[in-house]
Amino acid sequence: MFTTTDLPSFWRRDFGDPLEQPERYLANSPHLHADAISTPMLVIHGDKDYRVPIGEALRLWADLSGRSKDVRFLYFPDENHWILTPRARPGLVRDRAGLPRTARARRGMAAAGAAVSCARLGG
Repeated sequence: MFTTTDLPSFWRRDFGDPLEQPERYLANSPHLHADAISTPMLVIHGDKDYRVPIGEALRLWADLSGRSKDVRFLYFPDENHWILTPRARPGLVRDRAGLPRTARARRGMAAAGAAVSCARLGG
């Protein structure tokens, strides 16, 4: 209900115990505030990201696209939490360049991870 990470101690330190302070987690849960998101978003995720499971990225993408928000999803099956391989970069640069200039200037990107052979959902 509260986290699906390999490092729950990080969130406990910042938000407290989820069983004792669930309101802190709920107040910062993106899927509960998807209606309020107006900045175009590029969700990026690698299938080998064990820090943030792919379901988190897919849920954000689905919540935003289901509300007709300007969102794209880049999936890289051979990457992890960071985009490290040179062959992953062209897809990332191409799709980031397609965002409106104001979104790039405000860093309106959500990076949930990284990756390699690029598949796009939406947009």
